[in-house]
Amino acid sequence: MDTFPYESWEEAGQAARDLGEAYFTFGPGGNAATIILTILGFAVMAVTIFGGMYLENRNLEEHVERIKDQGMI
Repeated sequence: MDTFPYESWEEAGQAARDLGEAYFTFGPGGNAATIILTILGFAVMAVTIFGGMYLENRNLEEHVERIKDQGMI
């Protein structure tokens, strides 16, 4: 599917300079949906990173306890 609304990239660049419009693949940039999805993406990324760090920390602490119980430390 060809969704590019201009005949060439030069025409798109000229429209961006003259009319202040910017080419965005699936819709206008800077609208509320784009901002909300960007914020949600950052939130999911942060939860994933901190959740992974918490899980790894818990696993390491359990492993240290097992080693201590075996008398290796």
